[in-house]
Amino acid sequence: MSLLFNEAEAWMPKGEQSVESTPVSAHTRKKHTGNLDGVLPEGIAVEVVEHGIPEAERVCDACGTVMEPIGKETVRTLVLRPATATVREDV
Repeated sequence: MSLLFNEAEAWMPKGEQSVESTPVSAHTRKKHTGNLDGVLPEGIAVEVVEHGIPEAERVCDACGTVMEPIGKETVRTLVLRPATATVREDV
């Protein structure tokens, strides 16, 4: 039965069963954060783009009142153009 599962070990000569090990030095990684504030220089231009739903589409189907925004999500993206850099905030 051992010949079925360990063919490589079964056909290897008995004197050559040593296993070589390679030592690996320990290392640490820096934690990557998605925060642009620590990387960008001060005084960089910020372009704010507001995304919203038109008032005609914010009418509730059940009661007919206009729905109000209850929160916002901001995504900051670094935009690089030749010789300029701005931060775009999508709200």
